[in-house]
Amino acid sequence: MWVARILSFVFYGPAWLTFLAMGAAAGGFAVCTYDLLHVFSANYALISTYGLMAFVDGGLLQFLQLLFWGYAGIACYVVFKGCLDGLTHRVPPRGH
Repeated sequence: MWVARILSFVFYGPAWLTFLAMGAAAGGFAVCTYDLLHVFSANYALISTYGLMAFVDGGLLQFLQLLFWGYAGIACYVVFKGCLDGLTHRVPPRGH
């Protein structure tokens, strides 16, 4: 599981690297999900209005691209939360 080893190193490795990855993941999440709901609703309106013709003329491809961007946004969010967890585990508990 080379991906798990890389993510573990990013999450619990040097704090500067974790913080840098956290910022990149937050930016990636913003880019991936910018106006995603609006475009999803426009795609739905197009397909529901024009039916199979719109679906074949590019509605399906756009829907698949929107799904890709949605899952890419979720992946960026998971990396962000992993980095947050890695950084907060470094903070000692109060009173110690």
